[in-house]
Amino acid sequence: MKRIFVIIVLLLGVVCSSSETASAQETARASRRERKQMLQIKQALLVENLLAQESFVFVAQRAITTLPNMPYVTLSGVNDFIFTKSQITSRLPFYGRLDSAPIDANQGPLAFTSTDFTYKISDGKKATKIVQIQVKRSKSTMAGGAYSVMLEIFSDATATLNVTIGSGGRSTFFGYVQQINEGI
Repeated sequence: MKRIFVIIVLLLGVVCSSSETASAQETARASRRERKQMLQIKQALLVENLLAQESFVFVAQRAITTLPNMPYVTLSGVNDFIFTKSQITSRLPFYGRLDSAPIDANQGPLAFTSTDFTYKISDGKKATKIVQIQVKRSKSTMAGGAYSVMLEIFSDATATLNVTIGSGGRSTFFGYVQQINEGI
């Protein structure tokens, strides 16, 4: 009889401790879910704030290429696209072919600063924002032609940048948007 009583007490202890462990695990999962939701809200507010200010920088992390046996390149160093209401600055690499070369052989066709552009910010699908930019280029920096830039920004601050050069070149970059730092 004592053995049965001891076994029952031990089983109750195991059941109680496992239910406490399950409860602690549920609490930890709920806490992780809440942190993830708070991070998503924070990122969505950051994107809304950047677009409301009409001032941000796109930092490129990967580029799609037309190079054989290399569909994409992981980028390092300074590869960004800075957007403000009055000026855009592009410091992006170019992987592709063009009908004409830039005047400065040390600069690629996507390395430029311009104040002659128009833009439109609109809502995209699935809580994305679309920034469409038309850049007019001077003949002294490139053999003419406009640049068409489309930046699709997702609610988690990741983004895709597509650049089409008037002479036929096209580049796609993946990265994220952030606030412009004073040092940039």
